Amino acid sequence: MTIKIATRSSKLALLQVDEFLDYQSIKDFEIIKVTTKGDKLSDEGKTQFDKLNFISDIEKLILRGEVDVAIHSAKDLPAIQSPTIAQSYFSQEKQIGNDVLIFRKDLDPIFKEHLRIGTSSLRRQMQAKHHLNASNIVSLNGNVTTRLKKLDDGICDCIILAEAGLRRLDLINKELNFIRLQHYTNFAQGTLAVQWKTESEHAREMWSGAMKEMKEKYNLDMSTYDINRTKEIKTGHEVLKELNEGKQMRSDWHIPICAGKERLREDNNQRSHPTQKPEALLYRIMVSSTNKGDTVLDPFLGSGTTAVMAKKLQRNFIGFEQDQDYIKLAKKRLKNTQSLSDDIVTMAKSRKDLPKVPFGELVEQGIIPPGAVLTDKKERYKATVSIDGTLKTKNLSGSIHQLGAQVQGLPSCNGWDFWHIKNKTKSTLLDEVRSDYRNKKIN
Repeated sequence: MTIKIATRSSKLALLQVDEFLDYQSIKDFEIIKVTTKGDKLSDEGKTQFDKLNFISDIEKLILRGEVDVAIHSAKDLPAIQSPTIAQSYFSQEKQIGNDVLIFRKDLDPIFKEHLRIGTSSLRRQMQAKHHLNASNIVSLNGNVTTRLKKLDDGICDCIILAEAGLRRLDLINKELNFIRLQHYTNFAQGTLAVQWKTESEHAREMWSGAMKEMKEKYNLDMSTYDINRTKEIKTGHEVLKELNEGKQMRSDWHIPICAGKERLREDNNQRSHPTQKPEALLYRIMVSSTNKGDTVLDPFLGSGTTAVMAKKLQRNFIGFEQDQDYIKLAKKRLKNTQSLSDDIVTMAKSRKDLPKVPFGELVEQGIIPPGAVLTDKKERYKATVSIDGTLKTKNLSGSIHQLGAQVQGLPSCNGWDFWHIKNKTKSTLLDEVRSDYRNKKIN
């Protein structure tokens, strides 16, 4: 089967694909060259800082199934990535993350404040101002070859480029007039990223095999990041809802200030820390936004409440604090804190990961028989169950979700949380009926 590999059409991007292919045994492949929105804007000389301009067009091809994988420079990927696309990273044994400052050939490789320095990167602009005291920065767009030509044409006196890219283009040793910028680094520079559709078993199996081969055969530094790991646990919304007796929690939280036995005090009854946070606050934050084994960072640790709650809930933690007295407090609290057991800390899976039970299955099994009448909680609306699992009123019909939305005049409705079935003794929510059936099915 032919593997379709998407990439930008620049020379450097194509060399990155070649590097990827050199490290594993995929023989039947097709390279799909993509001119992205970012490439078009750069060609027009327009400055733009949104990394998605260089990525989104390629990701659309992945999601539509038109390509199997995409190869990028890892530094070009945005910090927040699509949950429907997984990515892995690989680099050579010694990753080169430095930038270099390239001068026009008629200049000495010594930077002076008056020189015009070319770069469109905000990071590089800030670093140039801070480390080089640069005062004359020129926005410079285009690929590596284009920028080097602009340098030769005298548009600027020097430019900043990634050493890793120059090495891939075999330019670093070809009489370039440059110096290495020791303070100019990017952790992702020199690293390549492979993207594929999370749902594509074909792409996942292909890349998993390639990763194993690349690591074993060439001893490459490999890492995988799959944002969809969070599917295995409850979302923050689900956790907060359960903490609030099944109702959606308000955005404003009412938590008592730290007082009583929890409040740390000195021998003279003075507060040990003026703004000690209540443990209940950190409990809610961590339970709703982290999982067992995650790392929590508190850059202002204070009395150590964050660290204490992290230890109790089996989270790792990193804390910073400069006050020695507060550090002693935090250490003492941590010494006296016991972690909860695994069975208590491990949360149940999200409802999304439970076996799917369509409403039609409940009808087929006679759990909710054809002809049964469903109502809302207050019995304002009534609907009859048809043999195909749809609901009907006098003049409307549809699924439990569609009809629930129609009778209320709303754009959408979760029918499982809206419709009830009534027997002789009580009215039961459809979601409860489904849960009982699912539990019996599982057990």
